[in-house]
Amino acid sequence: ARTLFTDILSVPEFHDIQVSFTDINPDNLEKTRELCQRDLNENHIPITIQATTDRREAFRNARYIVNCVRIGGLEAFETDIEIPLKYGVDQCVGDTLCVGGIMYGQRVIAQMSPTAICPSMWPGTGSVLMRSSTGSTLEAGSTARPEATCG
Repeated sequence: ARTLFTDILSVPEFHDIQVSFTDINPDNLEKTRELCQRDLNENHIPITIQATTDRREAFRNARYIVNCVRIGGLEAFETDIEIPLKYGVDQCVGDTLCVGGIMYGQRVIAQMSPTAICPSMWPGTGSVLMRSSTGSTLEAGSTARPEATCG
């Protein structure tokens, strides 16, 4: 999330936007907010990041929503590597391609739909939902529907 965030804010036109982070884990949320806020401050970008565990609050009046997830955390990632390896499939990472990528995709696809992210927002809000997730090959194929862009 931090690299994607710094990439977005490398565009000067985005230096006066409102930014809100949300996460189900308040500790991870605060760590990510602190790191990204430090990057903003060090680069003299006058944005203060809001952070909340309430998605409705974070998405209120949003024009763009960037969704980054790791469904299952590192424990699930470990399983994506170990199960194929047990059956002789040695894969380099296991989060985009091969058997591990399929396993990851099965966890991510349902959670990345607009209605799963915030059911009350869609459709008709004018918001654009952009997804960024490891396992994006499967995910991109699963989200090529009219609801992927809301507005």
